[in-house]
Amino acid sequence: MFARSFMEHFPLLPVEEEGRLHDPVLRENFIERIFAYQRWRVVMEQKKKIGAVVDFHTSHKLLILSHSTKHYQIMGKLVAGPKNIRWPGSLLSISPC
Repeated sequence: MFARSFMEHFPLLPVEEEGRLHDPVLRENFIERIFAYQRWRVVMEQKKKIGAVVDFHTSHKLLILSHSTKHYQIMGKLVAGPKNIRWPGSLLSISPC
């Protein structure tokens, strides 16, 4: 019940079952998502600074693409048309990975 409630309150935070973390590939993927999420949160704290979003996209585009084509396309559109970004809600609801 706690895990379900936690995931409902923090839907963007990466989570993984403890048993699956024994697999080195899954563990590495999970850790990478945690660090990418933290870097994304730092970008989101820099409200209305499109340069930070562009830098994030440039640094993480292959990681984003490897996890979600949909989010990669969303980020690409945001970076391509920065004048159309609605701050802050439009980006806060997007998970990077």
